[in-house]
Amino acid sequence: MISYALAGQADASARVLDEAMRLLSQPSRDDEVRLGQRSVVGDDLYAVYQTTCDIYLGLGTDVIDALQPRLDGLARSSPRTAMISRAKLAHAYANAGQPADAVRLAWETLDAHDQVGSHSALTEVRCASGRFVRTCAGR
Repeated sequence: MISYALAGQADASARVLDEAMRLLSQPSRDDEVRLGQRSVVGDDLYAVYQTTCDIYLGLGTDVIDALQPRLDGLARSSPRTAMISRAKLAHAYANAGQPADAVRLAWETLDAHDQVGSHSALTEVRCASGRFVRTCAGR
């Protein structure tokens, strides 16, 4: 789903996301490998994946509205997922043309990284920083 979003294929991304969520909603069997992403489930998991795709499709404001209110809940269930989501939110703010908020969230992510640690969060901060540099240069 994310690879389709990165390729700018919104419909394919949405279709694969829906299929992934359908599969994740099925009960797991005792004989199957456990997925690592089980600390965040249900609507929060869908929101994390959906907003990730939307960010990579270049969206901003809708992502901010969907992801910002979930950060506290994500932090309670998975500090690592919350930190990665905060970095993605920085990218959404950059997409929305709000570099000051993007930089603030990027710094918050970097501060949290010292305690939680996540290569994924650092990668998201790099993506966001590239976006807000391009946004500022275009002004």
